Amino acid sequence: MNAPLDPLNIDLSELLEQPGTTAVSSQSIDAGISTHSSLHAGSGLEISLDPTGGISAVVEGGVAAVTGSHAYGSYDEIETTTDTDTGATDVSMTSVDGSVYADAGFEAGGGLAVTLSPGDGGFPELDIAAESGLDTYSDYGTHGSYDTTELHQDGSLDIG
Repeated sequence: MNAPLDPLNIDLSELLEQPGTTAVSSQSIDAGISTHSSLHAGSGLEISLDPTGGISAVVEGGVAAVTGSHAYGSYDEIETTTDTDTGATDVSMTSVDGSVYADAGFEAGGGLAVTLSPGDGGFPELDIAAESGLDTYSDYGTHGSYDTTELHQDGSLDIG
């Protein structure tokens, strides 16, 4: 009698002495998601007085935003079977993984400059200049793989 199982009155000796089949299986699942985002903004104002009587003002501003996401997953499985009667062993390994990501963003900015100065002939001169810009970008990608390996070993041994 097997001592640790005595209180349950279970006898494993016959089972352990008999030939049979042993099977082992292992599975693993892994997954994740990550995200990121950011926003940046800025502005400025500059006013200057020229000794010759001119006044100028410059206003600038901009904003930028970035965002992205990443997701991945994997599955792994290993199965092993051994027939103790024949000595044959079978092993199967399967692995699947994949991921996807995307990033995007933009930058926008602009400026306005106004200059008022005394002009020739007593008429003031007014200069106005403006500029703006917009840049965008995006990037994405995917990845996937599937691998399987099968192994069979015949337990017979011929010695002649």
